[in-house]
Amino acid sequence: ADGEDALEIVGCGRPLPGFDIRVVDASREARAERQEGRIEFRGPSATSGYLRNPAATAELLHDGWLDSGDLGYRCDGELFVTGRAKDLIIRAGRNIHPQGIEEAVGAMPGVRKGRSAAFGVRDAAGGTERLVVVTETRERSEEARARIRGAILAACMGAVGAPPDEVVLAPPGTIRKTSSGKVRRADCRRLYEQGSIGAATPPVWRQVLHLASAATTLRLRRLPASAGAALYGLYAWGIVGLVAPPVWFLVAVVPAERRWAVFRTGARVFLVLGGVRPTVEGMANLPAGGYVLVANHASILDGLVLAAVLPGPLVFPAAGELASARVAGPFLRRIGAVFVDRADRKEAAAASRRLLQAARGGAVLAFFPEGTMSRVPGLHPFRMGAFVVSEEAGLPLVPVALRGTGRILRGDRRFPRYGRIEVSITAPLIPARGGWPGAVELRTAARQALLAELDEADLEV
Repeated sequence: ADGEDALEIVGCGRPLPGFDIRVVDASREARAERQEGRIEFRGPSATSGYLRNPAATAELLHDGWLDSGDLGYRCDGELFVTGRAKDLIIRAGRNIHPQGIEEAVGAMPGVRKGRSAAFGVRDAAGGTERLVVVTETRERSEEARARIRGAILAACMGAVGAPPDEVVLAPPGTIRKTSSGKVRRADCRRLYEQGSIGAATPPVWRQVLHLASAATTLRLRRLPASAGAALYGLYAWGIVGLVAPPVWFLVAVVPAERRWAVFRTGARVFLVLGGVRPTVEGMANLPAGGYVLVANHASILDGLVLAAVLPGPLVFPAAGELASARVAGPFLRRIGAVFVDRADRKEAAAASRRLLQAARGGAVLAFFPEGTMSRVPGLHPFRMGAFVVSEEAGLPLVPVALRGTGRILRGDRRFPRYGRIEVSITAPLIPARGGWPGAVELRTAARQALLAELDEADLEV
């Protein structure tokens, strides 16, 4: 490792506490120190895989280890990264890293520094890869270009001990780079295989025209779907105008014992006319008598869906500011909602006592412990109200997962989209009657139950 041709690799240090790193070969067997292989790791920040893509997840994860896509080795517990696996060139059984070649070529006179790319091209006849070096130069004379080619051959011999199979001298602007300045070797390989290196670049006005044409074509292709979504949104609001006024009026005039039936019927009619028929799993998990229900909250449709599919009546805690709303306030008050003003501690405490009294009286309380909705998808941190009520009243806590409501109408959108709604009722959680620590345990268990049913990120982490 002390020879003149030795490469200097910067160490990345040791793994952080809670993380493990290993270097493996193609058979996923651990490599010894100072032996190069693929870097895999595991730890609390490692992804669990690709969303709805089990094939890609299977390539990424191996027995709990995540393939980083990097190559490297370990020495005295430290990790040394040597490059990306996808950039590795395998030529006649030898592993060649392109970075060393590019650095050596870029330092030569006559070529543009940082504008060189080395990559492998599959050689079907030889069953291996051909080493190709592409570098930019402004030189045009044959004599100068021949001198540069000879210098590149010598530089490659010095860097990796073998000459390239082909040297391509390209005009400025050929080597593609990322926004951070990294060479896009895959794009350079594609240009080489297409024979496009050195081709004349179209004038700016033609490139702009091409982009505008492509964008217009894409918009035209999306137009039918966009028009259909807009029409469905208008239709859904038409249903609101048709169903909401009579339901509001009937809830205002009928006796208390019939108000929930009116609301539930209106919710079902709205969903049916909108072409949405929620599927429900786990109805057998609902306890007999009173219980506390907690559900994720991604849409203003959530309460409507719960009213439509669950046996009621349900008592909803509602934000205190809705009490003064002209339309929503009287309606929520008539169906038995309890307003909670979190800004006023005395009023919030009184609302908690009313909720606890209702729970002890056998009511079914329906909480959205995330509180208000957010435009950011995921399961947000929980407030403690539902879990404290369940713990103090000794009532079962039932987590209910709502899937699809956010895709139909998330809180930051005005027009709904057509979609499917799925409701999963999980097994009830029995409070331990352990006071505040017991309520915290209920919150943790309910969160885990909901995350197991939802395709959502845990935003509490």
